[in-house]
Amino acid sequence: MRRNFLIALLVLIILAAAGLTGGLGFYFTISKEVANAVNNQNVNRVDLSDELTNLELGIIPDNQTATILSSMKTNNKKVVINDLFLKNISATQATLVVKLASGHITII
Repeated sequence: MRRNFLIALLVLIILAAAGLTGGLGFYFTISKEVANAVNNQNVNRVDLSDELTNLELGIIPDNQTATILSSMKTNNKKVVINDLFLKNISATQATLVVKLASGHITII
């Protein structure tokens, strides 16, 4: 009786270890796939300087964000306005910033 109990216990320990190992293998396989997907999401991005070739906007009617971005789009046909925003807007200048969630533009 004692021998059968020890054999059954040993079988359960081996099965538990095999199940745990299989589970961890699955976890690490998925982790690698997720890491590769994150690294590959930047493949289609372009350098901002490739799209934004003309920084001189000329005379614009006001210094509102929509006006500045519209003028920027007029002077730079390739630029995707939805990926950009402006900060530190003054009467003569503004700082152009790429949104973190941009899937199109990267700054190198």
